[in-house]
Amino acid sequence: MLHSIFFTSNCRRALLLACFSLVLHAEEDNATIKKIVIEGAQSIPNYTILSKIPYRVGDRITRAKTRQLIHNVYDLGVVSCVKVAVEDQHSASAAAGHEIDLIVSVVEKRSVRRVVVKGNYALTSSFINKKLDLASISALDEGDFYALGDRIKKLYAEKNYHNVVCEGVFETTPEGDVEAVVTITEGNPTSVRRVFFEGNTIFRSAQLRTLLFTREDWLFGFINRAGSFQPDALEYDRSVIENYYQNHGFLTARVTDVVVDTIPDTSCVNVTFKIQEGDCYTVSEVKAAENPALSEDEQLAAIPIRAGQRYCKELIKTAMENLRMIVGEQGYIYADVMPSIIPDTETKKVAISFYTTLGSAMKLNRITLIGNMKTDDKVIRRQLVLDEGELITTRKLELSKNRVQSLGYFDPKNGVNWNMVRIDDSTADLELMLQEVKTGQGFAQLGLKGLPTDKTSALDSFSVNVGVQNSNWFGRGLQGSISGQYSQQDRSINFALADPWLFDRPIYGSINCFHRRSRYDDFKLASSRPYEMTTAAIAKLGLTIAQVTNMTVLGELGFESICFRELATEDALNNLVSRKFQSGNVLSLGASLIQDMRNHPTHPTTGYLWNTGAKVGVPYSLKKSDFGFVKWEFDAQWYAPIIDEYDLIFRFHIFSGIVHQIHNFATPYRELFHIGGPATVRGFDYGQIGPTFQGSSLGATKALVINAELLFPIRPDGSIRAVLFYDGGAGWDTPDTQFIPKDLLRNNNFNYRHAIGFGIRLTQPTPVSIDVGFKLDRRKRLGESLSEVHFNMIRDF
Repeated sequence: MLHSIFFTSNCRRALLLACFSLVLHAEEDNATIKKIVIEGAQSIPNYTILSKIPYRVGDRITRAKTRQLIHNVYDLGVVSCVKVAVEDQHSASAAAGHEIDLIVSVVEKRSVRRVVVKGNYALTSSFINKKLDLASISALDEGDFYALGDRIKKLYAEKNYHNVVCEGVFETTPEGDVEAVVTITEGNPTSVRRVFFEGNTIFRSAQLRTLLFTREDWLFGFINRAGSFQPDALEYDRSVIENYYQNHGFLTARVTDVVVDTIPDTSCVNVTFKIQEGDCYTVSEVKAAENPALSEDEQLAAIPIRAGQRYCKELIKTAMENLRMIVGEQGYIYADVMPSIIPDTETKKVAISFYTTLGSAMKLNRITLIGNMKTDDKVIRRQLVLDEGELITTRKLELSKNRVQSLGYFDPKNGVNWNMVRIDDSTADLELMLQEVKTGQGFAQLGLKGLPTDKTSALDSFSVNVGVQNSNWFGRGLQGSISGQYSQQDRSINFALADPWLFDRPIYGSINCFHRRSRYDDFKLASSRPYEMTTAAIAKLGLTIAQVTNMTVLGELGFESICFRELATEDALNNLVSRKFQSGNVLSLGASLIQDMRNHPTHPTTGYLWNTGAKVGVPYSLKKSDFGFVKWEFDAQWYAPIIDEYDLIFRFHIFSGIVHQIHNFATPYRELFHIGGPATVRGFDYGQIGPTFQGSSLGATKALVINAELLFPIRPDGSIRAVLFYDGGAGWDTPDTQFIPKDLLRNNNFNYRHAIGFGIRLTQPTPVSIDVGFKLDRRKRLGESLSEVHFNMIRDF
């Protein structure tokens, strides 16, 4: 059995007016309800409808309650029509009013087992079901069919299908169930063939095309959605063109019309923007009205506009933001800045004045945190620099926001925002709107690959790596991790725990314990590879300096027990190898100074981080096997957004370090600098641009590394990103040169090497980086390869 339905819409406003005409007389007569009657309900229980009626027996009729009654019953979602009527009972005197029966009549929607879509090819049924939540629909009427068809058309419009037709029917299946079937006629996708401009004489058409969302189709248009025709985007393109002209002096420039022509016998269109450029204006004068907060000179210093410049709409917006920021520093958060733009059509000059209405300086009444389901309030509040009762300033608002965002517990895109609620003329509440993200990670990784020197050694390099880590344990800001790794080259277990606010004070405390067994496969001077077993414990204690933002002073105490398996070497190399891979104990003392001004600890887009520190390996027992050294390091990172709308981020990193041996004591092999490889200078092998002997890295006592990157997303959510990089550096001056034949020692002097390359960053399901580096100063005579490929599960700058 088929029953066709055409898409129509209900008009609830008309029903409300009709019902009000019925109850208006009852309201004026002061009528009371004797009985409530439900009519027309079949599948809906009467008590369900009664629960939505704001009247009770004995209540008086009012228009407000009648309006609420109709809305409430409609909101059940299974009613297509609601009518309210009254019936006089004439059981009371005229003085006391009279009693009535309130009659509520409903027309139910048709119940359906499910909603089915047919005829869809460009969009899958599962995609439509998920986007429109069709599984939740249990009843429909004509208006619902119309609305559903409209929603389907919008989905298709995003895919450039603009001629979609939807028809709906109720179908009864052989089992007796009723289905709502929507049949879709997709038509052909619409694409933009050409984009034209009329009236442009100042800027070339090719230059204007680069500004628009609406772009001409081409072979690789799928990369940037070129060729996509979105009617709603034409208004955006219109404003973009106008703003571009107005930012270059053309004050009166307008796009008078946008014409869309369909090419006959195709589904393609040509788009033409008709431009009226007008004349170019220059600024004749800039003024700023004085106010109690700022003098005119102070305001003019913040306005980036000067007489003689071309008129620029964007600079006016910047000036308004600057003035709001300055007066906001004095607590005038609700200050209003209005520009006055007076053009002279004869001289083609424009006079600009700015008027600032301060309002009242706002004091803080209370801060409310919203959205932190896991993180304790105190963890967030200790990052805020605003106190109740003091003036609310733009600097403190922004600084507090950045400090909370830098915790890394909230969405880096839009997870920390202020909402201000004004109480009176001088007081306001602040709401900090938070959106938490997962801070914990459990991981298990399996690896199986051959060694670079032996491609048949896949089984020998089988590895397993498991662990858990969290930067916000129990919502208290504790940072902890435990992990283990097993392979023929490396076996380790590591435990780390840190509290940035020990005893609820700005005191940083941490402990790190690990046991590691490592084989140095890159060292080839011995018949067997060096095998190191290290057990260590390192404790750190630090203090955050309140006077300097995010500055921390750390002290460090560590103990390491290093044991190397005895190596078989040639007699001439015995002293060198035994010196490099010496067993013994290391008692270390260290201190460091750190300042972290990044906006996010794991996905920074702006700010900087630097740290410098010194470490002393104390030869406490004065035995031959003890180590004694002094090590200094400096590391700095800087992040800056280049193009915000494309999330293009520039990163710069510099590292330098020096190691000095104490008297004749040795320095552990790991404490020396091995420059080259994925962690330092990509495009080179591990230690390749530091001191080497017969291809093996000896380690340097002096090092310099420079990294520069451009990072941009491939997917909008940032889960896949691409990177272009430049790396350079040098390591030089290895210790114990008296044991090394001078004619075989390579790269012991400063020799800066560099490379460029590209890479991919994946954040899901586990962090992975793949980089390809190309040497800029390749040395063919030494047999160097042109490039190197680096694969890492995690890369830290």
